[in-house]
Parts: sequence; C-alpha cells; structure tokens
Amino acid sequence: MRIIVFLLVLLIAASAEARDWYATPTGNSINPCTTASPCAFDNAFLNKAAPGDNLILRNGTYNKIVNDNVCPGGSGASTGISNGTSDTTRITLKAENERQATVRSDDAGSFRPAIYMASCRYWTIYGIVWSSPSNQNPLVQFDDVHFLKFQRNIVIFSNNTGTEHPLSFTSYVGNNDNVLVEENEIYNFYREAFSFKGFSNSEVRRNYCNVRTATVPPGVGDPNPAGAPASDPCIIMYPGDHNIVENNFSEGIGGGWGVEPAGNATGNTFYGNAFIGGHSGIVAEQARMGNTRIYRVSKICGSRT
Repeated sequence: MRIIVFLLVLLIAASAEARDWYATPTGNSINPCTTASPCAFDNAFLNKAAPGDNLILRNGTYNKIVNDNVCPGGSGASTGISNGTSDTTRITLKAENERQATVRSDDAGSFRPAIYMASCRYWTIYGIVWSSPSNQNPLVQFDDVHFLKFQRNIVIFSNNTGTEHPLSFTSYVGNNDNVLVEENEIYNFYREAFSFKGFSNSEVRRNYCNVRTATVPPGVGDPNPAGAPASDPCIIMYPGDHNIVENNFSEGIGGGWGVEPAGNATGNTFYGNAFIGGHSGIVAEQARMGNTRIYRVSKICGSRT
C-alpha cells in the first residue's frame, strides 16, 4: 500500500511540474515566459521546455528562425533542447490560437530554415504558419527524429530557386521513425512539398498541397519551360519503408505526381490519395518499390474550382 501511495505522489508531482511557456513577437528573452511577461521566440525559448511542457506562441508574426536545435542522444552535441519522454509527456510547440501565429524565415543572408531540429524525440509541432518569401533551404526541417508529430500547420514556401522542399525530413546518421504528419497545408512550392528521406514506420495522412501561382524557375533543368506551372510531386519518399500514406490531396501540380515513392521504398501502403492535375497519381521511380501496396488512387478531372 505504501508503495502505491508513493507512486501516486510521484505521478502527481510530475504532472504539477509540467508548465506552459509563452512567447510573443515583442517578448524579451529575459522574461519568465508567462502570459503577463512573455519571452521572445528563439532557441533559448525552446530550451526552456521539459517533458510534458507546452511552448505557446501568441498571435502575431515572428521574424525569427530557430536553428541548430539538437536533442540529446543524437550524433551531434546537444544544444540544450530536451526530448519528451513518452507520448503522454511530449514537448509541444504550438500556436495559442491555431494558425494565428506566423513564423517567417526572412534571413536573406543564409537562407536557413525557419525551424531545424535533429535527433529529437516526442515533440509535437501544432497549428503554426511557417512562411518564407524565398529560401534556398527547406523551410521546416527535421533530421533523424523519432515519435514527432507535425499537425495542422500551414507552410507557405515561395522557393524561387527550385532546389529545396517546404517540409523536409532527412536522415544523415540514423532514421526518422514513428512520425505523424497530419492535416497540414503546403502552398507555393516548386520542389516536392513533403520530402521524406530515411523515413519508416510512420503515417502521412489528410494533408493538402497546392502550388497556387508557383512556376518553374529559370535554369533548373526542368523539362517544362520557365514560367510553366510548378511540376514536382506533392509527396516524395526516397527511400522509405513500412509507412502509411493515406487520404492526402494535391491540386494544381502542372507536370508532376500526387505521390512519388522512389528509391528503395519498400513495404509502404498508399491509399485514398486524390489529386487534380498532373499526369499520374503515383510514380514508382526506377520501379524499386519492394512489396509496396497501392490502393484507391484517384484522379479528379475537369476544371479546378
């Protein structure tokens, strides 16, 4: 009985320690990050969170980038940012009011991502608008992350160079696994909107891609002429294994595909994905798809509304 009581006390204490940290566009890093005295949105703000905490962005536009966030346990030296420890003790970075906080990468000198995280576990990124007027690197980039959730974000990426992706999962040493990418919207892109490299045991579902007014940039080697509608797929996975890609929708992709599993894309399941425009729903680059299963891929013809 004493052991049970002791464990309950520990659980209550752990719950009480979890807290909310607030940032505003005009906040100051020396503040205590409360609602009355919010912090700035920077790397130091992310470093404050412990497992179970919420990092909350109040309404407004943040002309900031939060780069070089390396969690413990990865190949590089930790920069002070923490991991969550389980699905119930995640660290969550979110907008206070969904999609009313915009993080804008306008660092014209280095073209760095608006956010970069590596080797992190049990993080959730929720309900934020990520934007860039022009960038030569991914706008949102994750490397070798595990149990990360990227949900209900908007990514607006006017990439005039044609070289990078709005949202990129890359794998330099390990792998990205047990990731959920859900109900996000990506606009104004040339390269693939969702890029997954070294991606396994994850789910990509109910996302939306639309190139809007994006066009082929000059000098990028595209078969379509410069100024033609942008042409790369909504989703590319190269390579990836044992993932589920379901119920995603792409629109207005001039010469590309809805979903492209490339390289050694094995054991994946694609179903319920739909698209308007493009010349096929799925393309298997070099036919190296292993035992990938494809179900119910739809092409919606006719004029766009």
